Amino acid sequence: MGHRAGGLPLDWAFLLNELTFQGSDAFGLGIATNAAAMTASVRISTARVRAGRCDEMTAFAVFEIDHDVVAEGSGSFRCVPRRTYSALRRRQLQSPRQPRPSSSGALAEVSVHGQDLQARLGWPSANRLIFDHEVDHVPGLLFAQAGIEAHEHLTGTAPHEVALVCPRFAEIGEVVSISARRSGHQVSTAADQAHERVAQVRCA
Repeated sequence: MGHRAGGLPLDWAFLLNELTFQGSDAFGLGIATNAAAMTASVRISTARVRAGRCDEMTAFAVFEIDHDVVAEGSGSFRCVPRRTYSALRRRQLQSPRQPRPSSSGALAEVSVHGQDLQARLGWPSANRLIFDHEVDHVPGLLFAQAGIEAHEHLTGTAPHEVALVCPRFAEIGEVVSISARRSGHQVSTAADQAHERVAQVRCA
């Protein structure tokens, strides 16, 4: 949508700020059995323009099967020119780190005590939904997956709602600590690196 509707050059970077998603059981079943029958409509709900170019936008998506809404979500992104992004990430781009696959999921070394979970962030590089392109920082979708897995560990069920906030970059090759706590049907998951919060996920 950024490229097609927003006219953004193909080499610009999109940086995830926030992501929310709500899906029903019908959505999960549709993805598993007949994803081709699902349709999605996407609209840009807000966009901020500076110097003739969009530099931030929020997109909203609705997913339907047989004209029934089965899921919806929104995402807020920053739109950054390649030159600006290269300057912002100069040090990491000059010395790229290539972590080895460390887990089949987003969580590794999981420890559960009652309503609390402790783990470290895994690196499931075989997951093509998350790792569909080369990365120079930890992808935001990996944090969303970590929150989903934490919810499954603590409740025994998959969540229907996911909300993610990424306040800063998380660097590749440095340990990311995951802590989660269950409260009723909701699980709040925090990701910290070098004593700074890099992501917060809420699942219900």
